[in-house]
Amino acid sequence: MSVAEIGTMETRGRNRAAFTLIELLIVIAIIGMLAGMLLTGVQMAKQKAREVVAKTEVSQLEIALKKYYQEYQRWPTIAGLSPEDMENEPVVIVKSFAAILQGDNDSDNNNPKRLPFMDFKTVDKIGDPANPWGKKYYCKFDTDYDNQIRKGSGKDPPKDQTRRPVIVWTQTVKGKLIASWQ
Repeated sequence: MSVAEIGTMETRGRNRAAFTLIELLIVIAIIGMLAGMLLTGVQMAKQKAREVVAKTEVSQLEIALKKYYQEYQRWPTIAGLSPEDMENEPVVIVKSFAAILQGDNDSDNNNPKRLPFMDFKTVDKIGDPANPWGKKYYCKFDTDYDNQIRKGSGKDPPKDQTRRPVIVWTQTVKGKLIASWQ
């Protein structure tokens, strides 16, 4: 065996015992792509979970408002809004409105029995009920008692007349409507 052959054997042995830089970079790139796909899937699952939570809260809010109506035979009165406004314009669920539904002491005595119709788990910085994205909830009432909510004006829901005594909705960050009548 010549010296050249021994050198070639040693070189071959070293190349087989370790990964090359290119092989390591390829493995790292593949791991990075898999991690990116996994994170995208996790983000999509979180988004879907938020939508489910918001849909559940919208439905619970509609039920709470119906229970309020069954108990008192009227809708809650909101300072500064006429019954026509409550049917034709979106009513924002704010802290004072939430206090009525939670059975807390409200200044207008809208819930004299202090019955808890709903508990709001998420609130924004000023204490108003908020969906998982921090956006407000809205509602409209059938104040003329014909079991219909009129078509919204402009961008306001609903797009068509809805046969319900009350409707509730909110939106995702991207503007997707989450509504009690859908």
